[in-house]
Amino acid sequence: MSRRPVTGVVVLLYWLLVVAGLEGLTIVRADAGGSAGGGERELVALWVGTVAGVALGQLVAWLRVRAWVLVAFSMMAFWLVPALFIVGWELFGGDTTTFVLAFVPATVCAYLSLSERGALVAFWYPAVLWMLVILDRPGGAAFDARGALPFVVGLGALFVAFLRARETRRRRAGRG
Repeated sequence: MSRRPVTGVVVLLYWLLVVAGLEGLTIVRADAGGSAGGGERELVALWVGTVAGVALGQLVAWLRVRAWVLVAFSMMAFWLVPALFIVGWELFGGDTTTFVLAFVPATVCAYLSLSERGALVAFWYPAVLWMLVILDRPGGAAFDARGALPFVVGLGALFVAFLRARETRRRRAGRG
């Protein structure tokens, strides 16, 4: 089995997609005002869960750990879930659910971002972050298509760049 090179462009574009989505969501939520402290804590849990999940997922993919090993390890590690939830509750309080709901899909999608055939599925998590930026309006304001257009174009451009980088990586590895 040949080892496929991991180009820095693929990793960089994926991180750019994720961080830009998180930053846009942070800006939209900060503009909304929200409750003092409550929204900030939820955003911190979202940021930490996403960044930790993407880092872990890409590290495991870079180490080329097989998916079946991850599934088996996850099933064996279920006995740790209550202890991890208690630690998460100490860190994030009631926003532990936000952390977990960000960490799990971020890890899976980041793992798939460096896999052979997982690029389209890997794009799901960054796209969700960007869609929250596009569709989430402060104070329940109506959707503004003209205001959302730059975000939609940016997401589309990054999507095409990500797929192109993945295809270039695949072609360089010897599969035409």
